[in-house]
Amino acid sequence: MNHFHTKEFGKSTGLDLATVYGIMAPNGGTIAADDAIRKGAAFIFIFPLVDTEASRPVNQPDYQQTAMQTILLVDDDVIVREIAREMLTMQGYQVLEAPNGQAALQQMAATTSPIHLLVTDIMMPGMNGRELAEQLLAKQPSLRVVFMSGYNEDELLRKGISSQSVTFVAKPFTIDSLSSAVKAVLDGQGNT
Repeated sequence: MNHFHTKEFGKSTGLDLATVYGIMAPNGGTIAADDAIRKGAAFIFIFPLVDTEASRPVNQPDYQQTAMQTILLVDDDVIVREIAREMLTMQGYQVLEAPNGQAALQQMAATTSPIHLLVTDIMMPGMNGRELAEQLLAKQPSLRVVFMSGYNEDELLRKGISSQSVTFVAKPFTIDSLSSAVKAVLDGQGNT
């Protein structure tokens, strides 16, 4: 098995598998691992069988409303980005993606329709989420923002970011914690 990662050696938080598990476990999924010395490890993701009619969340937004709302999702971790995109599209939102701040600026410049919400990781290489939000808000002041991070609040405070002044979703997140934060901010009830 080949080892790969989206970050340079020594730059990862090492939370990728924990993040995936933290999303899967509250939603009924689990992870099994099989490893052998000098052979590598295999991870098996186990998802519950779901009846699509019965599994529709009670607090799911109205599809007519959410289909009209576009979210720009920015995270340098491809797994987190894919999971968040899937959760948000299941809720009916239109989702644009970017792996970093520079790509997000390009995505916004190339988009002709308005972007209603930025959902971004706070700690990213290069341009961090706070800097990205400031640049996008300068171009579109009506933009709403939700920050995500796997770092604890003490670490964020050292970086000058208070979860009291912004809407914040801790990683690993569940579909309920992410969708609740997104809905609250889009409805004008959360911090921006």
